[in-house]
Amino acid sequence: MTLAPFVRYFSGFSPQVSSVAEVRQLTIFPAMTFVLRDGWSLLLYPENPIFYDQQQGNWFVPLDLQLARKLDDRFGFAVGGAYRLGGSGVPAYRYLFDVRLTIRF
Repeated sequence: MTLAPFVRYFSGFSPQVSSVAEVRQLTIFPAMTFVLRDGWSLLLYPENPIFYDQQQGNWFVPLDLQLARKLDDRFGFAVGGAYRLGGSGVPAYRYLFDVRLTIRF
C-alpha cells in the first residue's frame, strides 16, 4: 500500500462569477494505492478531491476509486469514477467516470 495524501488551501477570487467574489476552499486528496496481483492496483482518490467551501460552509465528499493495470514497462490503463456521498448544497457532479492510459518513456 502506498499513501500519498495532498492537502491544498486556496484563497483568491473566482473567475467564474460576473462580480468579484472571494473564494476560500480546502481541498483534500487522501490518495492511497493498494497493489493487487498480476499488475493490478486499486487507487483511492487519484483524481477527485474532498473539498470544503469556507464561504458557503459546505463540504463536497465523493467516493473516488480507480482500478489500474500495468500491461508492461511502458503501458498501463485504468478505469474508475467518483460518486458524491455528501455535499448536496455544492454545485458539483453527482457521479462521473474516467479512463486513463499511461505511456512511460
